[in-house]
Amino acid sequence: MDKFSDISFVVGVTGHRDLAMDNEAALSKQIDTFLTELQAALGHFPITIACGMADGVDRLVAYRALKIGIAVQAVLPMPKRYYLSDFSTDSAKELESLLAHENVSLHEIPLPAEASSVAISEPGAARDSLYGRLGDWLFRHSNLMLGLWDGGLDRPEGGTADVLLSYLFEQPDHSGKLEFTTLNFVKDAPILSSANVVAWIEVGRQSTASPKIPALNYLAPASVDQTVVVRTEEMPKLLLQRLAGLKEHFEAFSQLKESDKTPPVYGLLDGLSGEPPAPLKPILTRIDTEFERADALAIRNQASSSLLFKSFGLLAATMGMLFLLYAKIAPFIGIIVAYLMLFAAAFAIFGQVGKKISFSRYLIHRVIAESMRVRFYMVMAGVDDQINLRRLVSLSGIENMSGFSWLHEILRIAQTPDKIGHAPTMETLALVKQAWIDDQFSYFQRMVKKLSKRTQMLGRLRGALLGINFLGLVSLIIFGNWLSSFVFSESLNLKSFLVFLLGLLPLWVGIWELYQNKVATRELLWQYRNQAEHFQRAAKKMEVDLPIEELQRIIADLAERSLFETFLWTIHRYHRESEPPATLFGSTGFAMFQGRFHSGELKKAKATLSK
Repeated sequence: MDKFSDISFVVGVTGHRDLAMDNEAALSKQIDTFLTELQAALGHFPITIACGMADGVDRLVAYRALKIGIAVQAVLPMPKRYYLSDFSTDSAKELESLLAHENVSLHEIPLPAEASSVAISEPGAARDSLYGRLGDWLFRHSNLMLGLWDGGLDRPEGGTADVLLSYLFEQPDHSGKLEFTTLNFVKDAPILSSANVVAWIEVGRQSTASPKIPALNYLAPASVDQTVVVRTEEMPKLLLQRLAGLKEHFEAFSQLKESDKTPPVYGLLDGLSGEPPAPLKPILTRIDTEFERADALAIRNQASSSLLFKSFGLLAATMGMLFLLYAKIAPFIGIIVAYLMLFAAAFAIFGQVGKKISFSRYLIHRVIAESMRVRFYMVMAGVDDQINLRRLVSLSGIENMSGFSWLHEILRIAQTPDKIGHAPTMETLALVKQAWIDDQFSYFQRMVKKLSKRTQMLGRLRGALLGINFLGLVSLIIFGNWLSSFVFSESLNLKSFLVFLLGLLPLWVGIWELYQNKVATRELLWQYRNQAEHFQRAAKKMEVDLPIEELQRIIADLAERSLFETFLWTIHRYHRESEPPATLFGSTGFAMFQGRFHSGELKKAKATLSK
């Protein structure tokens, strides 16, 4: 089985049980249209339909999904033995038959600790609240909601309108929810990049006397007003961008596996010196799998981008040398031809390859990998519900960057299915400290030393170059005539050669510094120093004898700081992404014409080219 089978794009389904089935064929056609459009947009990225398997909408959508090969996850609001009593004998048999299907998985939402088996066995408030928890599960885990809804705004807890409006307007808690008397539908209005999207098939109900012709629309909340909803017949652009990102993510990893060039990846489970708690093993394995995927893609894209940047530097240095060679030593037309060929190659290579080797791909996969790393240890420490990751993403604004709109979707896909309720021991927290806090602190310390050394070396070289150029210029002023007397050939003497070197060395050092600027060495050093400080502070605090609750608070605080630091660095780094062709022209092309003008040889070059 493919490793991607443990993740999928989740479509939460909600709808009325008492569907008016007088137009079932048209309704099924709209469901099929939605599912096939989604499949086409996601490519081979797995899709899962998540529904409560109630009569009516849930089962109709489940059947249509299974018919075209889409997996179904039956998310029951309570253990099956209680849930079956909601249905007639025939309906219960149908449910059991569906659950036995090979492409159907079962997830029973655990009962709350305070739930009484007697109270939930009979109709009443206790049992109704469990359906509210099903709506909450769909809210937290659905990448997209499909609602077969009559448009009514009455919203009892866990009902169709309640689930859809909660998802659309991000109101997960029943307390404080807005009660709508009307919704204003518009075709075009500003939508937040982080907005949830609902696929709505308008349907009629048996309890109403107003039949409706099923029609598929997409809803997204307008950013201007909580009563304004953008309604379109086509998938909104923001949804298409998210689907395209997930599709590319899947295809990139599939290609990496098929190429047999998957880089070695350090697994999070491999880094533990002991075994994690047994109940957490499946969840941690899932997170670790996504970490390894994202880390492998990040390493591959970083290597490709680094090669592109180095190629740019080498090409620019060669072009600069050719120009100076032509200007000061050997004014042969072949050198100009070689220069122009390199110039054309620069546009061809960086214009086409640069589109495929995008540094932003490295950045987003690195963000995903680091987010998975933090979530892994949050789960182990029992603090996974203490940080609102969606809020962090929104606060940073990282989703607004081109190519990052699907970030939250992959983070939501990899999250835990339910609140775990894991109570960590001191031994587990010590494992977290050793495998994460101490390890990361050591890593950031090493990187700070390495980058600091590189920065200092560049500074010393720049200083040495300044001294060499000063001495060279003084030599030209004092001994210019004498140097000219040393003739190597008809067009070359020692003075010309010295001028050539004095121009070439600063150019090459400048290109090296430009390369360091491209790879953002200073920004990386800044991030590593900040991260090292966060982890060092947490490590020192945890060395004191503290209760488990205080240790958990330290870990949760560190997780939030570390994640936000990663988001901020990524945003800074994203905006430093360079355009090699433009930069290449600016650094050497402009230098050529500027140098020829100042050397008084521009006319000579034109005359040579005209021949």
